[in-house]
Amino acid sequence: MFDVIRRIHRSSRWVRNAPFAGGAGAASRSIPARGVRISAMNPDTIIIGGGIIGCSIALRLAQSGLKVTLIERGALGREASWAAAGMLTPQSETTGKEPLFEIGIRSRALYRDFTDELRDISGIDSEYRAEGTVCIALRDDDLHEFAVCSRAQNALGLRAELVSAEEARRIEPSATPAALGGLFLPDDHQVENRKLMRSLAAALAKLDVGIVDNREVTQIAAEGNRAIGVSCSGELFTAGSVIVATGCWSSRLLSTVGMNLEVVPARGQMLAVKGGLTMSRVLHSSKVYVVPRLDGRILIGATVEYAGYSRQVTAAAMNSLMTAAIELAPAIADCEVTEMWCGFRPDTPDHCPIMGPAPLENLFIATGHFRNGILLAPITADAIKEAVINGAMPAYMDRFNWQRFESKQPMNKSS
Repeated sequence: MFDVIRRIHRSSRWVRNAPFAGGAGAASRSIPARGVRISAMNPDTIIIGGGIIGCSIALRLAQSGLKVTLIERGALGREASWAAAGMLTPQSETTGKEPLFEIGIRSRALYRDFTDELRDISGIDSEYRAEGTVCIALRDDDLHEFAVCSRAQNALGLRAELVSAEEARRIEPSATPAALGGLFLPDDHQVENRKLMRSLAAALAKLDVGIVDNREVTQIAAEGNRAIGVSCSGELFTAGSVIVATGCWSSRLLSTVGMNLEVVPARGQMLAVKGGLTMSRVLHSSKVYVVPRLDGRILIGATVEYAGYSRQVTAAAMNSLMTAAIELAPAIADCEVTEMWCGFRPDTPDHCPIMGPAPLENLFIATGHFRNGILLAPITADAIKEAVINGAMPAYMDRFNWQRFESKQPMNKSS
């Protein structure tokens, strides 16, 4: 918590003092307020997007004393945040050299306190689980990759334990007898993301955050080089600052102030099974992950598909996921399928998020978290809070600013 909280007022220009710059994010026009009705809400900050990122930012800003309104195009928390598996697994997702690794480790370290805090405010437990993750080798190449990963992460002071096939099955008995070996990551955890979203929503209500759901923001309103609010189908909501946290819908919205950033939907299909299998730890193979829940459900995921905004759950994807899951944990074959779904991860050309001040004064971006929205929510919220209140992001977040796309490269749609 900052020692001094400076409240934002609609007339303020404190966010950025530098002259407006052109380039990939250039905004050269203002959106007039003529013909629209001005809302009487008058918040300090408007957050567009009610997923895990937008809600976590709203939490931190409200706790800092700001009057916050959050506007969501659909139901709060029911897009990518609801469709996720809730894995907090930076070590099993990366080797230690990727740009996301540092902030993933930092954010994971915040999670236990984050969920405890939310439970204390809301009364809803997010089911944070710390049993660890077991990666299972099913081919010789996996063993080599595990050895490289273990050495790299041990050198950074992280726990990444190479284990024999027998030890892997002792740690997680549901793993296949065909395992060649394993990598145990005791600090890669999980959270029940749907309960986490319910907990966040209840906490925001306790903190008097204004929630406007089932309303789509159609424009970011600007005067000169300064954001002044947002427009929802002809109604103008004014605020001292605006935060775009709209996931794969961000590109269109940012284009209304001249920013050309590519954030596209990467469809992820998943399914859940239940019955006849006891599992306590997340299991990973090179093809699939399997996530146990306290209620007995087992989540199986996930595809990465660039299919636009199609919400189809396909037979091919379900067959592929189920085949890989049974190979990893054979007892899944006897379980009942209880749910199938998909969600849209917001992806960027380098698969990393875009976070921080935009070129327009009083406008901030927090989008493009791809497969890491749940994991990165606490650290993103803390960083955006610092940018809004103090005018600067933490130095370790600099690599995720929008300026890296000024020389635009084609989207590489590989995962």
